[in-house]
Formats: sequence, C-alpha cells, structure tokens
Amino acid sequence: MFLTCCTGRHPTGTVDLRLCTAAGRWRTVEVAARSFVDDAQVGAVVFFGIDVTRQRETERTVLVEQQRLARLVETMGDGLLLLDERGRVGLANLAAHRLLDTGLAGSDTSRSHVTEDDPLDWAAVIGRAIERLGADSTRVERLREAFRLRSAIVGEEIPFDDGRVLELDLVPVAGPGESDSGTLVHIRDVTARVAIRHGLEERSRGLEERSRGLEERNQALIEATALNNEFVATVSHELRGPLSSVVAFAHLLGDAATGDLSEDQRTYLDVIDRNANRLLRLIEDLLLLSRLEARTLHLKPVPTRLPELLAVAVAERTPVALAAGLHLVLECADGPELICDDTRVHQVVDNLVSNAVKFTPSGGQVTVRAGPADDGWTIAVADSGVGIPAADLPRLFSAFFRGSNVAAAVGRQVMPGTGLGLVVSRAIVELHGGGISVASTEGVGTTVTLSLPSRPARNGG
Repeated sequence: MFLTCCTGRHPTGTVDLRLCTAAGRWRTVEVAARSFVDDAQVGAVVFFGIDVTRQRETERTVLVEQQRLARLVETMGDGLLLLDERGRVGLANLAAHRLLDTGLAGSDTSRSHVTEDDPLDWAAVIGRAIERLGADSTRVERLREAFRLRSAIVGEEIPFDDGRVLELDLVPVAGPGESDSGTLVHIRDVTARVAIRHGLEERSRGLEERSRGLEERNQALIEATALNNEFVATVSHELRGPLSSVVAFAHLLGDAATGDLSEDQRTYLDVIDRNANRLLRLIEDLLLLSRLEARTLHLKPVPTRLPELLAVAVAERTPVALAAGLHLVLECADGPELICDDTRVHQVVDNLVSNAVKFTPSGGQVTVRAGPADDGWTIAVADSGVGIPAADLPRLFSAFFRGSNVAAAVGRQVMPGTGLGLVVSRAIVELHGGGISVASTEGVGTTVTLSLPSRPARNGG
C-alpha cells in the first residue's frame, strides 16, 4: 500500500492489521491509505485506521453459523430449494438434486447455494420434472398459483409416471422488514408411505365388501394399536385397582373369621388368588417396562449395604424353596456400600431367584453369590435346574419370550411366567450402568450374572 501511494496512486481496498495493546489485548484495525505525495502542501502518505475488532468477531461467528447451517441443510435427507421472488433457484441441497434427478447428485454438490455461474439450467430441470407427471396437472397449477399469491401449501403429494411420489411444502419466506424473499420448497420422497397407505386402503375396501363388521373390527384394531401407549399409561388405574380388590376380598373370604369353607370352595379361592396375583404381576411388569422403554423411570440412588439387601431377598424366597424341596444358599462377601436404587435392585434379584427356584427340580440347589469386583459389585444366581436350550439363548431377553422347555418336568406344578422378568431386569441393570449375562446348559443348570457399578451411570430417564 505504501509503495503504491509512493507512485501517486490510491491503493484499492483495505487491509486488516492486528495490533497488541499495552495491556496485552489483540485488536484488529481496518487500514486504508491515500497518496498525497504529489500534493506540494502535504507531500505524504496518509493511513486511516478503524478499530473493527468486535465487527470481525461478529463476522467470524456469523460465518461459523452459516457453515454449520449449510452442512445441516446439505446432509438432510429431504430436498430443499429456495426460490427468489422471480422463481429462480438460489439454494439446492444434495437431496434436492437426487429427488429431482438433476444429474449432479454424485458430483460436487458440497455447496448449498447456487450462484449465477451455476451451469445447471433449473428451469429445464423443473420443466422435465413437470413432463414426468401424470395426466393430472391440477396439482401443478395449484402450486403455481400458490407461488404467485405467496400462500403456503403443506403436504402436496405429486405422483410421477415412474411410480415415485414426492410430497411438497411451499412456505413463503419474508426478508428483513417483511419484504418478499421468495419461497422455500421442501421435498420428501413418500413413495413407500403412499404405497403402504394404498395397500391399507385396498385391504380396507376388500374387507368392507366381505363384511362391514370385519371392517369395523379392523379399524378398531388400528385404533387400538395407536392407543397402545395410552392404554399402558392408564392400565394401572383401570385394572390394578379392581384386581387388588379381587385379591383382598379373596383373602377375606378365606379368613376363618368369615366362616367355614368347604375344601372345594377353598380350592376355588386359591385359584382366584393365584391368577389375580399373576395378572397383577403382569400389569406391574408391563407398566415398568413401558416406563423403562420411554426412559421416564428415574432411579432413586441411596447408599446400600448389598449383603443385607441380598439376605432379605433370599429370606423372602426361602419358604417357597423349602416347599419345593430346594436348598437356597447365600454366599456374599463383605464390601463397600453400593449407591443404587435398592428397590429396583431387590426387584432384579427377586426375579432371578424366583426363576431359579421355579425351574429347579426337587433336591436341587440355588446359590446366590456376590462380592466386590473392580469399581462395583458382581452378583450371580446359579441353579441346578432344567437349563435353557442353546437355540433359545439369543432370544432370552426378548419380551414375552419363554424357553421352549418351560414345560419340562421339574417334579411339581410350575406357574408359567409372563416372559418379562429378564427383560425388566436387564433394563434396570443397564439403567444403573451395569450389565447382565446368562450362561446355561440344558439339563445341567443356569447362571445369571450381573455387574453393578459403585454408583449409577445416570439417574434414569
């Protein structure tokens, strides 16, 4: 700039000069220069400087945000086109090129903005797209009218002669001061969705031709599926209360204070109590599983003495084990306190011990072992029961799955489970940041091992 000024010419443009102040702070000064060397009264080169530090920081921030937005737009699965007020394309992402079959989807489309030097003839691209539409052109006219009148259109489905269906949204975009900045076109390929919808419509029509009653039942099933989550959320109030009443009144009827019962009547009450309690357990498991899958269950971690927790869990199952002719053993080493939701951990241990007792023949043994390991605790529940077939192991943690040998004779009547115990147990253990594994040999026994960190990895949710 100085040398240019020395020749008597004014330099074009400015330069940014970074300066460090006496306080050690860097400032950016925008410098311009003017030549007065030919002026007899001045005979000098004059430099002008403006502090633009904050302006440059703002520009850098804006540039970063623009680049981030450009990357977001470019990696979207849906196509985006930005048309100016005259209908010219000012922005097109990779998905738009692919959906409109411009031929540039595999080339350099890393830039989202279209420039005047862009070799692509967008008018021709849109014209070819219109030519590939079916005979019905009313949709195109409606879109043109919406663009002309600056009105919004959402969810306009346009079928092409090649079988594809694109869904368009037209959204007017206002610039600074509410000035017209054009229209944003959002493009989605909904071919699969439309095909599914048409298939459902055809099936519905077929069912209606056969029987209106069947069609109504089918609609009810669809609505029931849509309301599944709501049902699970309200099932506690709708079913748990009445079932609890059934159990309570069954106990009252069985109480000797209410009168003597015949042997058959007492058997009937036992059946009512057993099945009602089974339904209650199923409802509780469904509710808990729903909360776990929705990540709405929050742990309540407290310092816990794991040996004491295990002793309580084993003691609660000991009467059942003794009645089944089993030897239930607890082998627990001493160790540091475990920060966990003691109610949920007790539930997991109870599930595992209950399964072990249920599927171990009379004369067998169930052993609960625990001890500190690494930064936490390891708990193992081992039994000498019927075991699990190797083919069933991969599906063991699937909801409602029960082993193919659950009906194997264990020497006594076994109440079938719901197939949710292991699923719920794994979800609770993983919510604590731990893990659970199963090793089993059919006819030999099963060992379920779980590890718990010293404190939960997160507080659920």
